[in-house]
Amino acid sequence: MLEYIPRDRLPEALAALRRLLCGGGRMVVFITRRNWLMRPLIGWWWRSNLYTKNQLLDAFHRAGFRDAKFLSFPRAARHLSIWGYIVEAGNSD
Repeated sequence: MLEYIPRDRLPEALAALRRLLCGGGRMVVFITRRNWLMRPLIGWWWRSNLYTKNQLLDAFHRAGFRDAKFLSFPRAARHLSIWGYIVEAGNSD
């Protein structure tokens, strides 16, 4: 549901989630990607924000995550990669 947070407040929301993690804790985020298909289906129809990899990396970095990385969907669910990203990030504090 992070897609419904105003775009400029995404780093703030991620930072709040980061504070909930224990030292060494990790979180996994599923978030809609910005592409030709998701723009009309998710962006326009549901009025939610869509993100590129660079926008997400920037938001995670601004939230204090230094190790955010993109993961792949498992083979059986690889078709979901057209919909979104899997981002894993941890609290190294």
